[in-house]
Amino acid sequence: MNKFYKEPLLHFVLIGAVFFLLYSWIGKPDDSKDTIVLDNQDLEEIVSKFEMQWNRIPTEEELIQIVSSKVEDEVFYKEALKMNLDSNDEIIKRRLSQKMKSLTKDVSSIIEPSKDELVSYYEKHKNKYSIEATYSFYQIFFSPDKRDNFRLEAKHAIYKANSRTLDEAMLLGDPISLPKKFTNTSSFHIRRQMGAEFANSINELELNNWQGPISSGFGSHLVYITSKKAEEIAPYSKVKKQVLEDFMFEKQQKTKQGILKEFIKKYDIKFDVNDPKFPTEFIEKLKSKIQ
Repeated sequence: MNKFYKEPLLHFVLIGAVFFLLYSWIGKPDDSKDTIVLDNQDLEEIVSKFEMQWNRIPTEEELIQIVSSKVEDEVFYKEALKMNLDSNDEIIKRRLSQKMKSLTKDVSSIIEPSKDELVSYYEKHKNKYSIEATYSFYQIFFSPDKRDNFRLEAKHAIYKANSRTLDEAMLLGDPISLPKKFTNTSSFHIRRQMGAEFANSINELELNNWQGPISSGFGSHLVYITSKKAEEIAPYSKVKKQVLEDFMFEKQQKTKQGILKEFIKKYDIKFDVNDPKFPTEFIEKLKSKIQ
């Protein structure tokens, strides 16, 4: 049975059936267009909902993206109605739009990509599959809450620290809630715990001696790095599952946009907007993004 589903002839038939279903609407020789109108109230409602959710008004790019998505949903909704996808089914517009989007997703998912296609995709997007640098190090912390000149005291403590054993040197600083020793910790987790300034600074430090001081949101630190492994690109064999997911997602997005582009040709998108908050230049930019 599995072998049957992998037959190229079956793939051809399935793809043909799906495209026939979709493009039978797209290709109908009909000069008339349906009209979708967005007015002041529509844009005000979009801005109001965004502001309620995020406690700020959307940027121009965010507003364009939201309005484009609304038009997209409306187009897919109307096409879904034409296909009678709402028959005997009491669901909202968004659900119908999602059904249409699912059809476009199915089109791109019928045939699994070959290994050559995936390897080619991996080669073009290698930077997406990097393994972050990792570090093992000790730290001595100097607190601004306990010392008036914590940075200066940290700087003066470097000589003392390097003249003592690691255990002795660790007694020079102040208590801190974070670990005093990190082992094979990624730069992501160091950044998350210690802050970006600290994470960026340790990349420049040498191994096996106390250096600093370097700053964090907590105060100043002396750092003794015992090992570090530079950032590297993960080999394809280790990330092939992620490569497949990324490849299929990109393919689905391109398929959806291609079908949407043909659908949207059947609609006259109008903006009945005369609110000074939405200037003519913005509306024209919005139109260019959608049509």
